[in-house]
Amino acid sequence: MGDVILNQAVAAAGLADSVTVDSCGTGGWHVGQGADRRALTELAKAGYDGSAHRAAQFDDSHAAADLIIAMDDRHVQWLTTIGVEPGRIRLLRSFDPAAMAAGDLNVEDPYYGYASDFELARTQIEAAVPGILDWIRHELE
Repeated sequence: MGDVILNQAVAAAGLADSVTVDSCGTGGWHVGQGADRRALTELAKAGYDGSAHRAAQFDDSHAAADLIIAMDDRHVQWLTTIGVEPGRIRLLRSFDPAAMAAGDLNVEDPYYGYASDFELARTQIEAAVPGILDWIRHELE
């Protein structure tokens, strides 16, 4: 969901020629498959088209990114364990001032939950997008 939402925001901000947004998982689950139907439904309800998304596993191309956005603390730990420089890793919700103030920075994986968990994940992702766009603009200066 994050990939779809952020790609649309980057394009709308006129940054698509300068920024590549990609998505991957820490494991090989579902590689090459489309997004979960519940994710697609939630994205569509909010005006996004996730039909082109395909699952991928973290690899060297992802490791070379200027910024790696993790959804939760477990992902951050895994990334640092495999040698990603900590300064290039940020939790998604660290870009959301309200989440920072609340001290609640993890996005729970909705996969084993309900449709409402996908809605929550979407709203958490959307709340972080303005901060991510600000970070991108700052880095491009």
